[in-house]
Amino acid sequence: FYKQSKQPGLISLCYKENAIHRDLKPGNICLDEKGIAYVADIGVAKVFDSQSMASKKQIISTSAGTRPWMAPEILNSLKSSDFVEGEFFIGSKLDIFSLGLITLYAVDRDQFLIHKKKLNVDEACLKSYLEDVAKRKVFNDNEFFKILQKMLSFNIEKRISIKDLHTWIVI
Repeated sequence: FYKQSKQPGLISLCYKENAIHRDLKPGNICLDEKGIAYVADIGVAKVFDSQSMASKKQIISTSAGTRPWMAPEILNSLKSSDFVEGEFFIGSKLDIFSLGLITLYAVDRDQFLIHKKKLNVDEACLKSYLEDVAKRKVFNDNEFFKILQKMLSFNIEKRISIKDLHTWIVI
């Protein structure tokens, strides 16, 4: 899905153009006849100046997206009784979590759909599912599987950065 295919549209739009999509999901990724991915529905995207992107301060103060594909910190803030409008999130790492879920969906669709509603709200469920994916050897590339696990970290500070993810994505 990543290393094997070329996706200039997907990553270029979101990161070379200093934008964060905020609603990445399979229905918003279109493939052309060559397998090149393009992002659709950029209605809730957030654009930052290049200084914000360079300093990793892509702060988002509103939530957006489709619940089954959202990062856990967004979902947790939505269901929290102490959620305050204007709570801040680091933007690019929100999209990275969504891309991790999309990758799992692309390579393990049937099993993914069984667990879909719990993967971004229940860390234990996600961990168990990833262990099952590893046992079934869904990914041939162990190193990429480790990257995927970093994409899906519930701890936003430990989640892989877009800079580190670029080594796996052809831009």
